[in-house]
Amino acid sequence: MTPRIWLGTMAVLAALVAHPACTGPRARPDGAPKAAASPGQRSAPALDHIAPPRDMTGTAPKYFEWTPVEGADHYAIGVWNDIDSVVWRNDDVRTNSVDWPKELTLDFGTYFWAVTALRGDVPIVHSGRSVFMILR
Repeated sequence: MTPRIWLGTMAVLAALVAHPACTGPRARPDGAPKAAASPGQRSAPALDHIAPPRDMTGTAPKYFEWTPVEGADHYAIGVWNDIDSVVWRNDDVRTNSVDWPKELTLDFGTYFWAVTALRGDVPIVHSGRSVFMILR
């Protein structure tokens, strides 16, 4: 692994751990569903990426969509580039999808998106980041 790739990988990993928008419950790293709750214990709600799917490559997606969360009254969504700079954010989405923002034009490269379900100003659950690559 070259030093540049190693540094880039470390920067992305550090961003995933330290970024304030990435707090909250996270999915298992292997992508498997979380274990079922014990009898009498409530399980945490799930917030999964639908479109673009994880590891999508191609052109910029036409929209973002995720699983709805019961009890959420709105969602916050963000898109980050590969050096952890926010390139777009919407903190008041009232449905479980949003069209690609017309004002957002991205160069070729790797990007991440994440969604947080909120009830008022309180985060209920966070999706974790999903990667997509724009190749053309």
